Amino acid sequence: MPIFAMNTNKLHILIFALAVAIMIPLSGCRKHNEEVSAIGFTSEVTKSFVNSVDDVKNSSGISIFATRTPDEGEPTAVFNNRCLSFDSGSATGWSYDGSLEYWIPGSEYHFISIFPYDNSLSSYNVASKSISFVYESTYSSAPVDLMYAYNHRTYLPDGDDSPVPVNLNHATSSLVFKVRNVSTSPVSISNIYLSGLFKKGTCTVNAAASSISWAVDPDTKVTTGDVYTGKTDGLSNLPISTSTMYDMFKYKILAVPQQVSETDISISARIIPDGFTAYDINGYLRSNASVQTWEPGKNYIYTISITDYKIAFDVEVLDWIEHEITLE
Repeated sequence: MPIFAMNTNKLHILIFALAVAIMIPLSGCRKHNEEVSAIGFTSEVTKSFVNSVDDVKNSSGISIFATRTPDEGEPTAVFNNRCLSFDSGSATGWSYDGSLEYWIPGSEYHFISIFPYDNSLSSYNVASKSISFVYESTYSSAPVDLMYAYNHRTYLPDGDDSPVPVNLNHATSSLVFKVRNVSTSPVSISNIYLSGLFKKGTCTVNAAASSISWAVDPDTKVTTGDVYTGKTDGLSNLPISTSTMYDMFKYKILAVPQQVSETDISISARIIPDGFTAYDINGYLRSNASVQTWEPGKNYIYTISITDYKIAFDVEVLDWIEHEITLE
């Protein structure tokens, strides 16, 4: 074989090898510089812990948790109680503290949001993609409206990198007590108490199971006169009427979801009929069998009808959705 031909073949091989050697780092460079998207959150929220956008702006924020599970590998925490707050300068209306986190292709994400933000929340379970914490119901003009949201997304190359929705739901049960006088004379009412319920419980939000659950603390049963006291000045001279209702409590009660049937949850009061002897009532909520359990996110409106020396319960169960707001 001619020497020139041999040198030509070697030259071709050398050029090919150089080309491959150049292409490898270039391809790696392109992958490294691929455009990546930061994880963001939406500006639209559906809830009623606010009466206006200003309430959101002035709130303490929302606790954010998230787990990323790769196709092959163990789950890791992406967010572990980062604070999400309103930010008018952000494209989505929200921003979170700390450095930006980015979508990684070939990963499964689970998100949990808890309102209000609480820097003491430290029980996030990466393996089960859940968090558990203790909540205590209080009775005041501004009770803590505990809310939650969970989301799941599988992120693929060129997949959905849109902001994650934070559409919060109420975690507690809303209780409203109304009274009407259907007796034979006007009445006044005093010493109104709600008792027998548990005021503290452990809430668990599970993003993998898309669920919320509660376990009451059995040592926190409310006794008569403790915590939930009706209007301190009572209700005076209620006229006889089948349609006129009066609020027995000044504020809405946000209760730990719990069983109602087979319990001694009751409402008590002193009834003072006009021209007749005063008497005490104590009605158990289980007497209305239509409600067995107080569920998260439900609004229970109890109507108590006072007849002559008797009371009767009616209860209406509504979804607890009061309004929507959009942050701009």
